[in-house]
Amino acid sequence: HCLETIVFDYQQDNNYKNFDLILCLLGDKNLKLKNLTASYQLGITNFGILQLVKNLNILVELNFININAINDESIKVLCDKNNFHLEILRIDGAQLTDKALDYIAQCRRLRKITIEFCINMTGSNFSIFQNFHKLEELYLSGLKNILSKSFQLLFNNNYTFKYLHSLKLGECHMIDDNCVQSIVYSCPHLIDMTCSLAYGITDEGFNEIVTRCNQLRSLTLTGCNQIYGEVLFDVPEKYLQSIEYLNFDKCNQIEDFILIDLFQRKRFISVIDSYGSLIEL
Repeated sequence: HCLETIVFDYQQDNNYKNFDLILCLLGDKNLKLKNLTASYQLGITNFGILQLVKNLNILVELNFININAINDESIKVLCDKNNFHLEILRIDGAQLTDKALDYIAQCRRLRKITIEFCINMTGSNFSIFQNFHKLEELYLSGLKNILSKSFQLLFNNNYTFKYLHSLKLGECHMIDDNCVQSIVYSCPHLIDMTCSLAYGITDEGFNEIVTRCNQLRSLTLTGCNQIYGEVLFDVPEKYLQSIEYLNFDKCNQIEDFILIDLFQRKRFISVIDSYGSLIEL
């Protein structure tokens, strides 16, 4: 009866009318379930989630993206039961508050964290992400209400994310050049970086990314409309020599000729211009 990994492909298996019943069945201790993916499934309520997590205690990976029924209560039970094992957590944060982060902080083994739609969080305890010393991926979205000082709690000179290679911050309206500088210094090994709708980033912050993040392969800065990007004339000869993907959708100040020039000089690169179009010759 041991079944360690179960993946429900939402493109094929999203026709269940009441997924709660499945979650109740999966919450069988005899299954010894370690990895579960049920993102984008319909018919899931907090009741079903609780029936699942309160009966599992060796869960290593949970993928519940776009399951907006998950709340602080179910996160508490999940983390209380699985804090010694959980390594990958990808969830919807629409109903989560700062309390949820306090519960997640127990799970010191976490390597990959995604929390989408953090609309009810204040960011006052964002420093808890420093608890995860092996953190490799951090994806947070719906951050429009998070103040700059909260990002400074997360990224500062007192802590280095030694293993973090992928950072995605969505709708982070309050991130400014000072925040960017802190990110660059505290995350020295970034390969993939996204900051969307960070209206406070200017060329000063952009230059910090380009000149210091020399391992970057992918950079997305959508909606950052104070960036002019002249430093790109030195890419890849001087900076970003490993870059493979650049996305400047809605970065309306970056002139097309700068991106076209870069595209012509750098082999094997994909560049999205300010209109959201892939540059082609």
